Amino acid sequence: YLDPQNDVTDLAGVRVITYIEKDAKEISDSIQKLFNVHTEDSGDKADELGFDKLGYRSIHFTCDIGKKREALPECSCYKGMVFEVQVCTVLQHAWSEIEHDKNYKFSGVLPTPLKRRLHLLSGLLEIADREFDSLAGEIDAYEKDVKEKTESGDFNIEITSASLKRYIIEKMKDNDSINFASLFNDSLDEIIEELKCFGINTIEQLNTIFTDEFLERVAEYDSYQTEYGLIRALMINEDIEKYFSKAWNNNWAGWTKGSFDLAASKYGKKKCRDIVEQNNLKVRSDDFG
Repeated sequence: YLDPQNDVTDLAGVRVITYIEKDAKEISDSIQKLFNVHTEDSGDKADELGFDKLGYRSIHFTCDIGKKREALPECSCYKGMVFEVQVCTVLQHAWSEIEHDKNYKFSGVLPTPLKRRLHLLSGLLEIADREFDSLAGEIDAYEKDVKEKTESGDFNIEITSASLKRYIIEKMKDNDSINFASLFNDSLDEIIEELKCFGINTIEQLNTIFTDEFLERVAEYDSYQTEYGLIRALMINEDIEKYFSKAWNNNWAGWTKGSFDLAASKYGKKKCRDIVEQNNLKVRSDDFG
């Protein structure tokens, strides 16, 4: 006889969507540790496709909360109840939504040429999934390599978000005289573009001008910094005219009193006032001038 309450295993369910397959596998491992998985009703849908078919891929788990949770007063009411957890990447999710009846244009029985194109698209999504997963792994390996090189003093590294971030962390780790208002809360794309326009393409080139003397002057005049402000102050300290003619590009229009005084301590107030007027900058200071 039919017993829907016990026979149907997905009366309650959730789909967990990740960006890459590595994350999906890690979440799957966690599910198996957290709940009692019914292995006979669970599995990786990709395994059912074999080596010669394309289509829906996702990891499905049929679970109950397990004996440890059943013993908790707040969970006792869920004893014996079964639920399903599906784990897939965002591309697998997209395919699932397109292939099934969520999109009427692609549902039902299609002519063979259209059906073949639909399955070829599934193959492209599977290849993209694997490439994203592989690329994510290579990025992790690159960041580890950058960390090891920077910590060892090997700065022959192209300036990228990862290498610049790691370099600043390493450079400033023992410096308590400069307070960072924000550290790496924003993308570093803009400041990297400024560095390249300034002619600095490697961490080694950056390190040659990032001196202890510069940091001492920053601590004296403008100790409250962001990573953007610190790198910009570094370029201005190296060559103020070169920075504003080649790297500035109207990316910012406000100069704090501390930043102005830091530049003026090297170039003099008159030259810095001229820079302010030429570039229509605003100096946030009541006593500027």
